[in-house]
Amino acid sequence: MNLISITHYILLFYICVLPSLLATDISKSEQDSEQPIKRDVKMKGPRITSQRRRKEYEEKKRRQPKDAVDLTYQLMAGYKKQEPPLKAFPTEVRLGIYVVSFYSVSESTMDYSVSMYLRQNWRDPRLVYEPLDGKITSIRLHDDSWDKLWMPDVFFRNEKRASYHEITVANRLLRLNATGFLW
Repeated sequence: MNLISITHYILLFYICVLPSLLATDISKSEQDSEQPIKRDVKMKGPRITSQRRRKEYEEKKRRQPKDAVDLTYQLMAGYKKQEPPLKAFPTEVRLGIYVVSFYSVSESTMDYSVSMYLRQNWRDPRLVYEPLDGKITSIRLHDDSWDKLWMPDVFFRNEKRASYHEITVANRLLRLNATGFLW
């Protein structure tokens, strides 16, 4: 064998065979060990260990609400009813009226009576939440939530008398979706 063929074989070994051997050795050692191989990488900020990440995950999981009642309590913590949803801008409130009946019309006094449903909706960014279980994007709030939330002051001009429908339970419904819309 001449010198050229020996160097040729050595070069082929270095180029083709040796890298594949080294790659299999590294991958086997990474698979066999439980700890990842530490590499010298320059990073900015504190080094985050797996133990720290595990604690952060457990803390986030612990703080995540289990149901709608727990979510409501978390949203209400620190909520101020007296402050409007957006301090710098007016809150846009949409109204919907469904007239059930129009009765007791008096032409002489120009009086009438109306029975209706009044719906209103607005957005309160203080009540934005992550959907429960990634699925539930809307929840029904309890009847006592009316006393704890900011409510728009809706009134009818020239009304003589107004009343809520009197029954054994409150005749109200309040829903909240994940983007903070109440209706």
